[in-house]
Amino acid sequence: MEAYLDPAYEWTSLLVGPEAVVPWWAWVALLVMIFWSLLAPGLAAARKREEERQRIFRMQEAGYRRLHGLDR
Repeated sequence: MEAYLDPAYEWTSLLVGPEAVVPWWAWVALLVMIFWSLLAPGLAAARKREEERQRIFRMQEAGYRRLHGLDR
């Protein structure tokens, strides 16, 4: 088991350790970009649904006002 852990620890320290080839902030930026690309379409869809909901609400409110003579 030790024979597997030592190389794994060495590779990990080369990737994210203090003497890493790639700095820590580059790894963080990569993770942020990956998760943002997964999250962004959902945020856009939620924004579109909210705009549609508000549009329908305004149409219903205008119809109610017109029906009850409150639009004058």
